[in-house]
Formats: sequence, C-alpha cells, structure tokens
Amino acid sequence: MGELTTADLVEERAARKEADKAVRAANARLAEFESASGNSCPEDPAEIEAVTAERDSAVAALLRHQVRVEKKLPAESLEFLTGGTREELEEQAEAMAAVLALSRPPAPIVPNEGTAPARVNSPYLQARRILLGENSYY
Repeated sequence: MGELTTADLVEERAARKEADKAVRAANARLAEFESASGNSCPEDPAEIEAVTAERDSAVAALLRHQVRVEKKLPAESLEFLTGGTREELEEQAEAMAAVLALSRPPAPIVPNEGTAPARVNSPYLQARRILLGENSYY
C-alpha cells in the first residue's frame, strides 16, 4: 500500500500504550483476586472472567494495530480486521491490501520523467558554448 507515515506510527504507539496499560491493569486485578482468596479458586468466577476478557480484548486490539501498521493499511481498515489470531489477521490484511490496490487509480504517467532535459539550441546558448566551451550548456 503506501509508505508508513508519522501519523501511523504515532497512532500505533498510542494504541500500544493503551493496550499495555489495560493488560497491566487486568493482570493486577487478577493477581488481587488470587491473593485475596488465598488460593487459585476465586470467590466470584464471573468477575475473574470479565477481567480476563478485558485483558484479552486489549491484547487483540494491540495485535490488530500492529498488523495494520505492518501491512501499511489505512487507519479506517482497522475495524475490518476481526481475526482471532495473528495469522488470521495477517490473512485478512493481505486480502484487504489486494482489494485496496485494485480500487486505487493508477499513478499518472509523466512523459520523459526522470530523464535529462533536451539540449536547447537558442542563439544565446550557442554563443555561450562557443565562448566557454562545449560542456557549457547552462
């Protein structure tokens, strides 16, 4: 797709910080539950499941951001990455990149792009070449 922009990198860093913060908070709450009960059997399994689900969703969001940035997809494509594993997300991102490449208009063709300009034979330049030498074109 396109090149990585500074905005993409800033967005990915912000998403990573937010997801890391959510994972740390969820892990800390899980540790509190385990230490409060004194054993590995929590008193409220529904609350443990909620915290675990919150942590898992934060990790999944971070993974989606990473795959989007690696595959150089636009930010709007993030909501369409729904895979559960990294491999699924990468497959979806590659398919999306192929579709976006097909829908993108081709780049304009510029004749003689990248070539040196032709020599101009104005009377002024001819006189300059005679006076200053053959290699004096400009």
